[in-house]
Amino acid sequence: MALGVLYNSMRNDWQARRSVRQDGPGGVHPLLVAKQGAQGEVDMAVTITVLIDKSPGTLSRVIAALRKFGLTFTSHRLDDLGEQIRLRVAANGNASARELNDGMSKIRGVVAVADVNALGDGAAPTTRPASRPAPAAANDKLVDDLVNAYPKILRLITEYENQLKNSEERRGQLNSLGERVGHRLVAGKPGLDGVSTLHDALAKVVVPVLTPISEAEAVGSDVRMRLSVFTRRQVNTMDLVMGGEASRCDFMAGLIQGMLNEMPPFSRVRVEETRCRTNGDEHCLFHTVA
Repeated sequence: MALGVLYNSMRNDWQARRSVRQDGPGGVHPLLVAKQGAQGEVDMAVTITVLIDKSPGTLSRVIAALRKFGLTFTSHRLDDLGEQIRLRVAANGNASARELNDGMSKIRGVVAVADVNALGDGAAPTTRPASRPAPAAANDKLVDDLVNAYPKILRLITEYENQLKNSEERRGQLNSLGERVGHRLVAGKPGLDGVSTLHDALAKVVVPVLTPISEAEAVGSDVRMRLSVFTRRQVNTMDLVMGGEASRCDFMAGLIQGMLNEMPPFSRVRVEETRCRTNGDEHCLFHTVA
């Protein structure tokens, strides 16, 4: 219902603006031309990406806030990520990236302001979590929460990922977090000592654990994953730039390695992702290295 209300609201806003004259300067649609505001300010192209939860009213609050900044929508995209929604909006306006970051981060239900780019204000695109401190490493409580919530882990992973400062930190910390969770998910399971081959370990232990969050299969000594809760949809250029799904694949690699390392014959096995959907591959491939 909330997605439908937002879509209709944006569609009505868009259609209302399509009724204006289509012959702006040089034959360009007026929405694509910078406009002179009442106070002499020039509207610039603005893009913003936010991750929001699905609690009632969140979408309405976000759209209302964007309109309060005086933005005129030109396009939008909604991605359902399971427990969250990713909203990307392109608009015209004169709000700065800093103003948008600060304002959107305070809205109830906003998990993170993932990217803001206000062209012309001199501000580079930013990544800013919504009012949460950035930890140096995953703590025991987070691991406990993930194990207890499994397989409903997308929100927790996204929140943690958005607290990490840079791509290298994200990759290392998410991989380490995945290992710890993987250990816990299979620790004490009966029959682990009886698994003698790597393929059996993947097919009989790892893949069944991954099934609630992915479409995975054991292929020889590798795991091939066509879809997961992190990569449910087709990859586009913005995903390649933002790198969000790629870093979460590091969590998946760690998760697989943690489960394997819990079995005595494979305690030293490492797992590396050699193919990834965010690179344009048809599937993600997690290769084991003895």
